Amino acid sequence: MKKILLAAAILLMSCHLWAQTGNDTTATQKPTGPNYEQIQEVLNGKSGKRIFSKLVKRLKDADTTLQLADIQMLYYGQIYMDNYTPGGQFPEFDEINTILSQKKVYSLSEAKKIISLSNQVIDRCPCEPMGYYYKYLGQDILCQHYGGDTNLRNKTQLQYQMLFYAILSSGNGMYPRTAVHVVSLAHENILLNTYDLKRQSNSFRIIDGHNYDIVALDRNKFRVNSMFFNIDPILAWDKMVKNNVPQSNKDIKKVTSAEIDLGTRFVIELVKTKKSESTFKLLSCEKIQDTLTLQGNMLYNEPVPYGRIVGYFCKTRPTPGSNEVHTSLILNANYTEEELFFDSEIHIWGIPGYHATPNNGLSNNWQSLEWNDEIATIRISNIRTRK
Repeated sequence: MKKILLAAAILLMSCHLWAQTGNDTTATQKPTGPNYEQIQEVLNGKSGKRIFSKLVKRLKDADTTLQLADIQMLYYGQIYMDNYTPGGQFPEFDEINTILSQKKVYSLSEAKKIISLSNQVIDRCPCEPMGYYYKYLGQDILCQHYGGDTNLRNKTQLQYQMLFYAILSSGNGMYPRTAVHVVSLAHENILLNTYDLKRQSNSFRIIDGHNYDIVALDRNKFRVNSMFFNIDPILAWDKMVKNNVPQSNKDIKKVTSAEIDLGTRFVIELVKTKKSESTFKLLSCEKIQDTLTLQGNMLYNEPVPYGRIVGYFCKTRPTPGSNEVHTSLILNANYTEEELFFDSEIHIWGIPGYHATPNNGLSNNWQSLEWNDEIATIRISNIRTRK
């Protein structure tokens, strides 16, 4: 673990060095948030995908002539690309963390496995900074113990620096107006872990029309009590998904129940919650690969637009590498009422029909259920404000 923290510190210091020695004169100016309107206008234009692809190629080439505006276009512009997901859930990272948490000395095959898993993420999401971070760790192990190519490691290091600097350049996190802008809640941990800041709790607030995740911190050497993260990009993506579903939101039928298959992230919009026959709309269902790890995960704190519920029905394990696996339903809501109630029924593999399963409703807009059974489908119905 000390080696991992040391690698993070090296990456951070070299990130500042790259910013100071690069060709971009704006790199030495005060932090400034990304220009979302300009980024959206460029990438939603006729040549948007071509422009983004060219920037991705320059990132993959570790092109040192990339300007601050270019790397912000890459990092913040990825929300307009088809392969972006705001949850930042990558099963490859769980597998990597399992390897890293078990040993102090890693074998050649383990180092290669870390690099291979990282490349799988980078291939799908070329602007995911943690992909380059883990790839660097794998290459650093090769260089230190197995005669690895230092040029390849240094190239990966530079790629990470660029994406990390896009985040660092957006703000210092001290106030809402200087908040750090992120496109994934998981990226908050990049800064927190690098500066050895421990998350105590977090809360979502709207201030002057912008969405913030305010992270309360444990006592630290910087004497900073909390950090502000601007999460407008995450909620902007959710809004775009809503606006780009095959049917318009108005045409999506109101239902009283929905059946959700195992391995699904889903979004519900509340319609009528105060009547005996409550209704809602199932806006989207997105497949989840593999088993999700709960430790250090933001599933319980995902930002949710008002009037909606974001849910995960999937396999989970408490920590990386744990053999303890459950079937879980995790629900996050954003609603003015203190509590929401719902009915839930499960269909267990090999047993006909649905069977009622108890739940405590969504107290404080949150709920989590776990089962040891092999469940195929869950039926959620009658979401309401009354028992």
